[in-house]
Order: sequence, then structure tokens, then C-alpha cells
Amino acid sequence: KKPFKIERKRIVVPSGVTKSIEAKMAEAEAQLGLKYLASQNIKKARKAFVYALYLDEKNKTAKDGLKAISKTAKALYWNAFGMKDTNKYKAKKILKNLLSSLLPTNPYFLKAKSLPLAL
Repeated sequence: KKPFKIERKRIVVPSGVTKSIEAKMAEAEAQLGLKYLASQNIKKARKAFVYALYLDEKNKTAKDGLKAISKTAKALYWNAFGMKDTNKYKAKKILKNLLSSLLPTNPYFLKAKSLPLAL
């Protein structure tokens, strides 16, 4: 018997129309991510931005949105830090939200984890 031999490689290349549709879908998803970010829902915002980049890796709105997540996390962290003595319940809720939605490499994830309220 002859050993298995690859006769040809099949490469799927999307057409120009497909790329155009995916670019529009990516922009719509990135705009949705911005709305989630404005409502301080970091988890859904990250998911929307990543999906937008999956559809169109050049999408500037999604790239900027991922960078803006850190700024939003910073604002939320300092908000929680400022109210940790006056409103522990709300501060704890904000910190838990940060811990569930940020990546462990994010500096505000580490800061939120180090506060005793987050436990």
C-alpha cells in the first residue's frame, strides 16, 4: 500500500462581499460593546469587542474599546475604594464585578483582589 499523500491544499478565502459584511457586523458589535462599557458592564463589553475583532481584526473601535476597559475598571475600582468605609455593600458589589469581568493580568483585578472587601 502507498502511504497517505496530500494531493492539494484547500484554502478558503472569503470574497470581498463577505469581508464587507463582516466589517459591518464587527462595527455593529463594537458599538454594542461601547454601550455595555458606558453602562459599566465590563464582561459583556469585552465579549462584544473580542467578537468584533474576530470578525474584523482591523476594527479600530473594538481595539480602542478594549483599551477603554482598563480606564473604566480604574474608575470603578477607585469609586469602590472611596466608599469602602461608608457603603461596604456597594463597594463589595463593585469589586466582585471587577473580579468576575477583568483578566487576572489587569492591574485593577489585582488591586480589587487585594482589598479585604472583595473576599
